[in-house]
Amino acid sequence: MPGIVEVLHTFGSVLVFHPHIHMLLSEGGSGKTAGFDFSVWRECGFFPEKVLKTRFKYFLVKSLRGFAAKKVKEKIWNIPNELGELWQRKLKCRDFYTVTVELYKLIWYVYIGERLGNACFTTRYIGRYAKRPCLSETKILYYSFKEQIITISYRDKITGTDRRETLSVEEFLIRLIRHIPEKNFRMIRYYGIYANRVRTETAKLLIPQIIALFGLAELTYEPVKTWRESMLEHTGIDPLVCPRCRVEMELLSVTYPSRAGPLKTVYFR
Repeated sequence: MPGIVEVLHTFGSVLVFHPHIHMLLSEGGSGKTAGFDFSVWRECGFFPEKVLKTRFKYFLVKSLRGFAAKKVKEKIWNIPNELGELWQRKLKCRDFYTVTVELYKLIWYVYIGERLGNACFTTRYIGRYAKRPCLSETKILYYSFKEQIITISYRDKITGTDRRETLSVEEFLIRLIRHIPEKNFRMIRYYGIYANRVRTETAKLLIPQIIALFGLAELTYEPVKTWRESMLEHTGIDPLVCPRCRVEMELLSVTYPSRAGPLKTVYFR
C-alpha cells in the first residue's frame, strides 16, 4: 500500500477547461504479500508505464459508463449541445457509448516524472503548485475599462514560446469562474497510507523505519519576510524611502481591498 497525494487542476495555460490530475506517489509502501502489515516498509521504484496507461483508461471509461447508466435510469441524463457538438467535431459521433468506444482507440498519455529526492524542496514545491491559482496577476499585461478588453500572457507548451491573447472582459470572466470548484469539493485527496483512516497508525510505525532507511530530512525554515523586504528584493526599491529626498518615511496605515472598497488609505510622513 503506497502513499498517494492527488491534486485536481481544471485549467490550462489560457484558462481553457483542461482537467488533469497530478499525483505524488511514494517509492514503495507498507504491507506483505498476504494481508497488510503497516509495520513493514517495502521499497519499489519500478512503475509500469504502459500498464498504467491502459488501466487508467479502462477504469475511467468504466466509471463514465456507470455514471451515464445511473443518470439514464434516473431519467435525468442530458447532454449539453456544446458537448455534443464537441464530440461530433472531434470524434465524428454524438452518442455517448460510441464516444467511449472511440476513446478506447486513442493513446492516453501518463507522464511519470523524475524521483524527488529532496524532502524540503518537494514539500515546498508541492505546497505552492497544489494551491496555485488558475491565473497569476503577473500574467495580466493590459486592461482597458473603456475598451472592455484584457490581455494575458501564457506559455505555449507546443512551441515553447511566450504568447499573448486579448479577451473581452466578459469572455475573461467566463473562463475564470468555470474553475471555481463547487462548495465542499475537495481538490486535494489522500490515499493509501496517507488516508485519514490509517494515517495516524502508519505514521507511528513507519516514520522510524523511513528515518533508518533514508535518514532524517534536514528541513530549514526561512523567516517570513515583511512586505518591505519582499518589495526591496524583487524591485530593488525601498518603498519606505522617499524617492526625492531619500529620507526614510514612517508607515501609518495600509490599504487593503474589500467588497465595500478600500478600507484604509496609505499614509507616509
